Amino acid sequence: MPLYLKYNDDEIPVKIIGINGKLGTGIKKAMITCFYLVHVKLIINKVYHMPIFKIHDKLENIDLMELSNIVKETRNFEGQYIFLILNDGIEKLGIERGRSCIKAFDRRKIFWSVS
Repeated sequence: MPLYLKYNDDEIPVKIIGINGKLGTGIKKAMITCFYLVHVKLIINKVYHMPIFKIHDKLENIDLMELSNIVKETRNFEGQYIFLILNDGIEKLGIERGRSCIKAFDRRKIFWSVS
């Protein structure tokens, strides 16, 4: 799906829309995630003195296949991409506990801390 950029003084500088002007929540979040990853790559390539990580929440609306591709892309990523996901999603995406997972929690234990 192509990304179109259109300048408008009355709106925010970057707006993601589909060809017909509407995107589903999951597709929009997947596109925003890709934008974040490209932004961090730009920071690294241009050697800007900025953080080289992004933190993203609420990825549950992204299709599992798209989220799986995002996880695969971040495995070879020079920066860090931190996102929240429920325990069952960790297993479905093949994320290794301990190596890539900061802290796992389930629906019964929603309060957590980094240990």
